[in-house]
Amino acid sequence: MSSTLHHCSLPDKPILTVKPQSSVFTGDTVTLSCDGGSSTGWTFLWRKDSNWESSDDAGTKTISSVRVSDGGTYWCRAQRGEYYTHFSDAIQITVREERESISHVSYRRQESGGTAGIKIKITAEEQTRSITAQDKTRSI
Repeated sequence: MSSTLHHCSLPDKPILTVKPQSSVFTGDTVTLSCDGGSSTGWTFLWRKDSNWESSDDAGTKTISSVRVSDGGTYWCRAQRGEYYTHFSDAIQITVREERESISHVSYRRQESGGTAGIKIKITAEEQTRSITAQDKTRSI
């Protein structure tokens, strides 16, 4: 028995979008949407890298609490019976380790040359950032 793959196009190939963006942190939620236009009755098929992931009738794939392993290249296509659309353009999802956590914030008032300012030091894990804000409208 042989099977034949039939292609039939929606007005355009499906458009794949991602929210909030394609670069996220572990623990975030990512939603992929496969828009096949106004046609109804399609089942949407999802592919990550070289693996088929799942199918659904809504055209959305939500990944809650993403992990680094969820990163990769995603495509979608639509199917109705024996008919398939072409694949969407690919979207690359990049998942980075959790955001830096702030471990210490300190500030001190500086007075110099007739102006007052505050120096803020923020320590986040192994990185240190310093921000200096000056109020030049206030004389000492």
